[in-house]
Amino acid sequence: MASGSIPNGIRAEHVLAAILDFNLGIAHDFADSTKYDLVIDEKRYPPKAIIGLAAKHAVGRLLLPRDFTGGEESRCFQILRDLGFMIRPKPGITADRPNEHKLSVEDITISTYIEITSLEHAHGGEGWSLGECLWIPTRDRRGFDRYAIMRDLREGDGVYHFVSNKWPEGSAETRYYGYSVIASEVREVSEEPPIPGSWGGMAPYYRVDLRDFSKLSNPVSLIDCAPCAPWRRGCHDITEG
Repeated sequence: MASGSIPNGIRAEHVLAAILDFNLGIAHDFADSTKYDLVIDEKRYPPKAIIGLAAKHAVGRLLLPRDFTGGEESRCFQILRDLGFMIRPKPGITADRPNEHKLSVEDITISTYIEITSLEHAHGGEGWSLGECLWIPTRDRRGFDRYAIMRDLREGDGVYHFVSNKWPEGSAETRYYGYSVIASEVREVSEEPPIPGSWGGMAPYYRVDLRDFSKLSNPVSLIDCAPCAPWRRGCHDITEG
């Protein structure tokens, strides 16, 4: 654990996932910032809240206000600046340092992907479950190279998981379910998942292992989160066939 109780390992994709959480109203214990904001795409966010939410995606633990120290040279600000994000004074407050590079979503070099799946076949079953890996046949039933995008995935890229399901309250819709990070590049495997669903008998399969899966306690409707998603531009779609 790093000094000030902020963990090491927070990366740009964790910050972007935290911004989505913040925009969606995911619960946290932070008040609004008093002097400085994180600025991305002309929008302002409280830096401590964003790092607190980002830690959940990085290490699985949501930070609390007591984990932070204050001030211009705080570790929270250092992490964001080292990742290329801009910390700016609130309007009317004089800056203590020169203007910094203004990072936008387009500046993030890490690719992000969307998986849209269903829980009907348990995502493949034990060892192939949601948040554990991405998998798909190397060819569709007509023999076409439909899923070539799987070969583009790289270690460290982010994955937003959306699930189409009939939810406990009775609604049938697609919801933002969780976030993970790609742990390894694609492998071609002949092994079939225990519960392959409609993809049974279609070996070989592409498989990409994941890590740091973070599930939302209350999945959010795709319709509700689309307008406020930081990945709304330049995000690649991996959908179930």
